[in-house]
Amino acid sequence: MTASHQDKAEAYATNVHYLKMVREFRNPVPDLKAHLRSTAADGDVQKIMLFARKDDPEAAVATLDAVRRAIAERFPEIRATSSTWNNIELNIASAHKGNALRRFAQHLGLGLENCMAFGDGMNDFTMVEAAGLGVAMENADPEVFSR
Repeated sequence: MTASHQDKAEAYATNVHYLKMVREFRNPVPDLKAHLRSTAADGDVQKIMLFARKDDPEAAVATLDAVRRAIAERFPEIRATSSTWNNIELNIASAHKGNALRRFAQHLGLGLENCMAFGDGMNDFTMVEAAGLGVAMENADPEVFSR
């Protein structure tokens, strides 16, 4: 993330945990586009996250929904999910928590029927769906409950 965006993270972070994550676990760079261009050959970009300002929730949700639909139509190899109402997380389609749970269970010698997963955001849905027992948390995105 750019240093200037990290400096104004309070405008985007929906809770203290996200703010802490942005402050402590992100390595800011002066110019994100230049950084991505200079490191493209390394292939080390694992996820791109987009955030909308939290001061106008209705507009943020509408904008992010439009962006999510456009990404799905134009880039079918990209999975657009979210961990909170004001963000979009972009990964290659096969990079999701459901596959991570499968690999972890396999590593432990367990079948997915012996796994339990809890989730609240759409980025958790594939994991909750893959587990033998998937649990939507009380504060979960309504779509997690409906699937």
